[in-house]
Amino acid sequence: MPELGYEDSDNTIEFRQRRYFYYLSGLDIPDCTVTYDLRFDKLYAWIPPARTVREVIYLGQNPSPEDVKEIAHFDGVAYADELEDYMWRFSQERTGKIFLLHPNQVPRSLATQASNLSLERGKTLFDVTSLLPSMNIARSFKSSYEISLIRKANDITTQAHINVLQSIRSLKNEAEIEAIFLATCIKNQAKRQAYAPIAGSGTNASVLHYSANNQSLQGRQLVCLDAGCEWKLYASDVTRTFPISGKWTKEAKTIYDIVERMQDECIGMVKPGASYRDIHLHAHRVAAEGLLKIGVLRGDLDELIDARATAPFFPHGLGRESFFLLVYERA
Repeated sequence: MPELGYEDSDNTIEFRQRRYFYYLSGLDIPDCTVTYDLRFDKLYAWIPPARTVREVIYLGQNPSPEDVKEIAHFDGVAYADELEDYMWRFSQERTGKIFLLHPNQVPRSLATQASNLSLERGKTLFDVTSLLPSMNIARSFKSSYEISLIRKANDITTQAHINVLQSIRSLKNEAEIEAIFLATCIKNQAKRQAYAPIAGSGTNASVLHYSANNQSLQGRQLVCLDAGCEWKLYASDVTRTFPISGKWTKEAKTIYDIVERMQDECIGMVKPGASYRDIHLHAHRVAAEGLLKIGVLRGDLDELIDARATAPFFPHGLGRESFFLLVYERA
């Protein structure tokens, strides 16, 4: 991913590495390219050149090839200005294809070469359809190392949520909730969030991607805190709804218990070979049963499920069960 700047400004946009690139390379550095030679099982990194003295004064030095080799196990590291020659030599051999994730990644310098090869041999130099689905399959299986990174992100996020809960009764504004959460993450070196934190109180929590986080907590009953940090680009995602006063109202606790049952039963269904769809539909069934029991829904259970009557209360599916608590929130 290249480093980008704001228009008419000397400020740069916060760099966010492409996930597929990081999966292959482990490099969280802008302006890099990675190539993998299928013929020889060789992984190469192509990094930005050393900066000028003036650039170093303002920005520091770019990582050297030696620095990059210490980050990940590459078979070779070279500067990016050598990549074009490497790609040109490969295209001249005409013995294989170059696989790319997206059509816009075709190097301009090789566009003519690719066109000529297609005319001469009836072959295309670039394949922009096969790599993405192949990587999607590969990424669905997590190594023990990847799992350790996810657990680290979850651990930090858990502590951040706990710190918010320990302080909630003394807080006055949604901004304070966000500040405590972010401070905990930053203190633990997790400076990036997997997504913009949502600290919605009252009716704000009914906005799925609410992010203003700037309104008073006064007179409001519940907070939905949906926030999770990243650790080395691996994400956490935790959503919890809780009472600002520290005590549930009878109505809110009733809904909480329904959600808790949804969660516990669905977790119990998770096992090798289990269908996500079956677990998702079971969550809706538990929700419908609970809402029927307390009178929020009326009618036949199966008919309500077929009509997706629980969808308005449960729009994000299994990823956002705590959102369900908003049924009884009062402005």
